[in-house]
Amino acid sequence: MPLSQVLKIRNNSIIIFFAQIISLFLNIISISLAARYLGVDVFGKFNYLLAIIGISAKIFDFGFNPIIFRELSQKSNNGKYLGSVFIFRTIIVLLVVCLFSFIGYLSNLSALQISLIAILSFNILLSNKFTNIRELVTIPFKVDLKMYIPMYMIMLDNVLFLSFVLLMPLFEGGIYYFGIIYTLSNLPGMVILSFVLLKQYDFEFKFKLDEIKYLFKESLPLMGYIIFAVVYVQIDVLLLEYFSGSSSVGIYSSVLRLIIPLKLIPNITVITLFSLIVKNIGHNNQNEQIVKFVTKLFFLFSVAFSAFMFAGAKDIVLLVFGSKYEEAYLPLQILSLSIFFDIFSFFILDLFTAYKNQKYNFYYVIIVTFVILFSNILLIPSYNYVGASVSRFISAFIGYIFLVYILNKK
Repeated sequence: MPLSQVLKIRNNSIIIFFAQIISLFLNIISISLAARYLGVDVFGKFNYLLAIIGISAKIFDFGFNPIIFRELSQKSNNGKYLGSVFIFRTIIVLLVVCLFSFIGYLSNLSALQISLIAILSFNILLSNKFTNIRELVTIPFKVDLKMYIPMYMIMLDNVLFLSFVLLMPLFEGGIYYFGIIYTLSNLPGMVILSFVLLKQYDFEFKFKLDEIKYLFKESLPLMGYIIFAVVYVQIDVLLLEYFSGSSSVGIYSSVLRLIIPLKLIPNITVITLFSLIVKNIGHNNQNEQIVKFVTKLFFLFSVAFSAFMFAGAKDIVLLVFGSKYEEAYLPLQILSLSIFFDIFSFFILDLFTAYKNQKYNFYYVIIVTFVILFSNILLIPSYNYVGASVSRFISAFIGYIFLVYILNKK
């Protein structure tokens, strides 16, 4: 590999790593302050609504982004597909907002409640936490290993969010205020990122039906994967609300807020190396070296963080969320043990996509979804959020075993 390419990969990784760490730190402070101010029950209701919107976002994602990333890594035109998918997804999101509002009206929700759901739905368009639009416009930057611009925008999102959260006591902001700032803090970053995309790449807001048809054909296995994946990610929150109520969701959501950001290491690695792996297909020795390096990195990271989170679970929960969330320490210990399996599974799934074996992604998510669904139904009524944590650990372990088996076989 040329030295210039190595340096580019190194610099890109460093930028992403430090930007993610800063953003993670800012986000934890914001969520910590908001969770303390809102209380366990209201914080749980907010996360329940966000889970419902997250399911809709994933269902209408259609799995295009990994395919576009793969295709643009092989082609010189980094603006291809973006305009068509941008327009297509924007129309879908607007329809989702209208649908949620109509369902809220039929359910006799108040105007404020309907407005909150609609406002949160716009996060599908604006937020980096959803893959629909924000992730789409970052793909050319990923391909060119120029992630400093999207990373600056993510940090801007979190700085604005923290600033708005600090103003909550001044405005006596409740769940509605929190929903508004949760959405608006993402708007400036999305606008700036779209502007830079228009300036630097061959991109135009033009819909091409043939591009959408091709993406649907290629992403079909990933569409199934994403639909099941969103059920897998959110089903424990929904079942907790059904069996135990909003307070249990609040406790469990606080744990997820601590665990999910730890996946930034595999995210950084995939952003940096996915394009290179695609370009090296046919040169398996180079990709083998990459996989060996990533395996060692992930092993060291996952073991270190699992041990840290397990040993200091109670202190971490009290420090971040306060005594109201003290009962979250045991679920945090359980989920910290699943970090190892989640990180390796994330990377293996992206390897399958790079080598056009997306069907295994679909098989994987069917397995873990059914495991977590049935184990949650069995465990939550008796063990509440502890049962939900055990269920997620079991599904992560079984999914990892399946992926390692397929990887060795293929």
